[in-house]
Amino acid sequence: MQEIKVSVIMPAYNRETYIRESIDSVLAQSFTDFELIVVDDGSTDATAAIVQSYTDARIRLIRQPNQGVSVARNTGLDAAKGEYISFLDSDDLYYPDFLKILLQIIQSTKTEMAFSNFSESYDTEAIKKSSINNLSDFIKDNLFGARILASDAQIDGLPVHINSVMISKNLIERYHIRFLPGVRMFEDVNFLYKSFLAAKKMAGTYRCLEHYRLHPDSASFTLKGMKEAIPVNLRDDEQAFAERYGLNYEFINRERRYEIFTKFKVLVRQKKYKEATRYAKEHEAELACYAATGERWNDRLYCRIWTLAIHYIKG
Repeated sequence: MQEIKVSVIMPAYNRETYIRESIDSVLAQSFTDFELIVVDDGSTDATAAIVQSYTDARIRLIRQPNQGVSVARNTGLDAAKGEYISFLDSDDLYYPDFLKILLQIIQSTKTEMAFSNFSESYDTEAIKKSSINNLSDFIKDNLFGARILASDAQIDGLPVHINSVMISKNLIERYHIRFLPGVRMFEDVNFLYKSFLAAKKMAGTYRCLEHYRLHPDSASFTLKGMKEAIPVNLRDDEQAFAERYGLNYEFINRERRYEIFTKFKVLVRQKKYKEATRYAKEHEAELACYAATGERWNDRLYCRIWTLAIHYIKG
């Protein structure tokens, strides 16, 4: 039996409004050697019926009781037959060359993980429109070639999300990488960080090849619900993963510092100077380190100025 090149995993829960467009964007791919695994996570609407209405043999539907997006994606991973794995949420969209270009990047750069830029909007028609940004990304792609990110390089956060990557299934299985059950927010980031640490580097394109659809039904949580949505410390989990496999986890340390800096910046911009002062004192060492080693010079300068000035601001 001929092997499948790419498995696209699509978790779905009550997405009857959007899932048809998402499936159609996969079926419209210029690269055709793929399977689409839709994992219906206990939907109570017409989601499963819509999937079943397709006759394309490349579509596989798996139905399970509702257990959350992490378990749904893990179910897809366990069932996947492809040499490479991509993900697409059931309300988002691929541009037609997503699979083709990411596979070409993996093969040409000899990496196990590739990524693209992505667009986002509330207007579903926006994906059909060209823009100056798309032209700029195309020019940068041709001028500079593939973007190479290394896990031991100076990177504060990854410019990707779960739907804009392609990963070798061999890498995922070699390091037993899965989504954390019970985690309902940033579980995708945790998966990507572990994959990045294991791959040691990944290559990508400046071009937008995936569209993130913004809409009122998107999964979102208030700050009050964060603890319930994220019951474990994700950075600690990623560091433990790296230690278990003897991987360099300096990227995770940088990510911790980056998150501390961004929270500090939000407090300053909200003019919550009393809170910012207390926060700066509590995280003085991390902020000082970020001011010295942060990736972007303007962030480093911002951090230096405000950590120096914040002690003299009374709020």
